[in-house]
Amino acid sequence: MKTYSLQYKRIAAVIFSFTLFACGGGGGGGSDDGSARIQGTAFNPPGVDPGKIAAENAPIKVVDFSRPAADNVVATGTTDSNGKFDVTIPQSPVIAIIVQGRAQISGLLQPSDNAKSLNFSKDFDGATDIACRAGAQLLTTGVYTVDNFGKDQIDNLEDAANQLVDDGLVDFLDPNSVAAAVQTVLDETGNGSHSF
Repeated sequence: MKTYSLQYKRIAAVIFSFTLFACGGGGGGGSDDGSARIQGTAFNPPGVDPGKIAAENAPIKVVDFSRPAADNVVATGTTDSNGKFDVTIPQSPVIAIIVQGRAQISGLLQPSDNAKSLNFSKDFDGATDIACRAGAQLLTTGVYTVDNFGKDQIDNLEDAANQLVDDGLVDFLDPNSVAAAVQTVLDETGNGSHSF
């Protein structure tokens, strides 16, 4: 088992606090009680395990970016033995779902009342995590607000991240490699403003 220094753990905690999103969206149905249901499966990123392996029995957090940082975790839970999760949360403009498997897996969603559906289904993997980290950085640094960060920005970030992951350019066990991938995605998409 690899041992991490206190400095690495602090850096990881800061990165983790920036990446509280869940990218994507879509689904059927709806809700009249002001809540949104989110389901999906979390897969460990490439290079963490051989093949596409689900993040089983991993803790999850749902973070609402429209709330103050001290009070933005709106749900917690654990994936099942197949890496599946199912949470119901209050509607929000932008949220992050963070799954802490062997490596962090996260993504961005917009479960707000202006969506066509309040049931969302999305699988998370290494590419959604890189895009989520980039989106979280844009929101936490004020480049975007929850009111002007939308599907187009999420899609642009995810497309660029998919290319980097597909090309094998990210080592998800190396925080410097992950940080470099996030910066590349931000640079190549003009902070999410255009496609890759």
